[in-house]
Amino acid sequence: MSTKALERGLLLLVLLALARHMLLALYVHPFADDFSYAAAGMHTELLERLGREYRLWNGRYFSNILVLRGPLTLGWSAGLFLYRAVPMLLIALTWAGAYHVIRAIAPGLERQRALIGALFFVLLYLNAMPDASEGIYWYTGAVSYQLPNALALFVGAHWIRGWRRGTGPWWQLVLVSIAVIVISGSTELHMALMLTGHAVLLIFRRRSTGTWDKGMCWVLAMAVGCAVVVGAAPGNAVRAAHFPQRHMMIGTAWESTLQTGRFIGRWIIGTALVPTSMLFILWHRAVRRPVPSVLHVLDRRWVLLPPVLVVFISMVLPTWSTGMLGQYRTVNAALFFFLPFWFLAVAVWDVQVLSVRSPWVLTRPRPALVLVAVGLMCFALGRDADVTTDLLTGRSKRYFGAMKERYLRIQDAVAHGDTEVHLDPIADPPRSLSILPLSADPSHWMNRSVARYFGDEDLRIVAGPVR
Repeated sequence: MSTKALERGLLLLVLLALARHMLLALYVHPFADDFSYAAAGMHTELLERLGREYRLWNGRYFSNILVLRGPLTLGWSAGLFLYRAVPMLLIALTWAGAYHVIRAIAPGLERQRALIGALFFVLLYLNAMPDASEGIYWYTGAVSYQLPNALALFVGAHWIRGWRRGTGPWWQLVLVSIAVIVISGSTELHMALMLTGHAVLLIFRRRSTGTWDKGMCWVLAMAVGCAVVVGAAPGNAVRAAHFPQRHMMIGTAWESTLQTGRFIGRWIIGTALVPTSMLFILWHRAVRRPVPSVLHVLDRRWVLLPPVLVVFISMVLPTWSTGMLGQYRTVNAALFFFLPFWFLAVAVWDVQVLSVRSPWVLTRPRPALVLVAVGLMCFALGRDADVTTDLLTGRSKRYFGAMKERYLRIQDAVAHGDTEVHLDPIADPPRSLSILPLSADPSHWMNRSVARYFGDEDLRIVAGPVR
């Protein structure tokens, strides 16, 4: 089997692997904040509600628009169809962003190889993320975190190209500025990363050229302005008041350090990160020509700092503001930015150390073994094993049917004017998704949000537990 045939086989394998994750989106259902924000969006004017969120909860001026005008506000039938399309669109957008980054780093790389590399990035991210529900399949979390993640790849690709040939024409700066505004207005974490990233980029550009890059200065100014808008929101203080353990410097530093070590160790030991890194080394040796000079120049010790630092910053922000790590969606974002820096470190260490000691390349290994190894990695390792099992055993389909029956019963109860509805427990839910279930307590905020969404906020919903 030739190298080209091997690459075609790899492309087919990873496309099939990615198709499973998109297929899983057909069986997801809304939960938690999806209903509360949808109900709020359906019963209040957008500007009025945005102002209330800004005063009383957070400064996320962009993602709040998306959650208050999400698919469910269009009604249950049409909304649910669009709800399930969002994960597919976000996966595709992430793939496109990764592809542009790879093409920016290696403009001479063949298109097929760049596509394979981008697919592996997306698959590794889906494999290693601590909570795929919050990361991709839950609308409220996905548009707040994964959408800015994907857009950040396009911003990164622009600056990688700009490092070699300048910041580009004015219209590209306009597009980058718009992307920075959207990204910064999605979450506090993305705001901080945009601000910090552009400041560091500008400083390094100044040291490299001896002049201040006007385009970078302009985009940094935009990031500063966005940070002021997000940070100055009165709602930040209102929300923080719910967490008495906040703003403890020593506790934040200690807890963030522990969480950083915990998740990096988990990604190294319990996911496909190490096998993918080994495959990347072999692939990198086969396609590089010549080796980019920056890989020889970068200090192999200091290059280990960025992947750790980006995770640490992601742990610090929620821990400082609330006294605890909180939801996994923050860790998902940390993983997303950790991966590019990880593979940069792997490339540097391979060029400076590993390839000197072991020069084997992916030109004449047994291709069948490579395909088998990749197949196992993409279908049977880590979270991907759960995705495969959920689809093949019909567990995801049964969950879809059970949830559909639940919502039909709620709609029937509303239509008949019932005061209370009892829902059967969900047996054997998908293992590849973490679903926050409705409560047995009808006064729970999630139960009340569902009742309000379906048109009767006085309806008492009593849900059996997930078994």
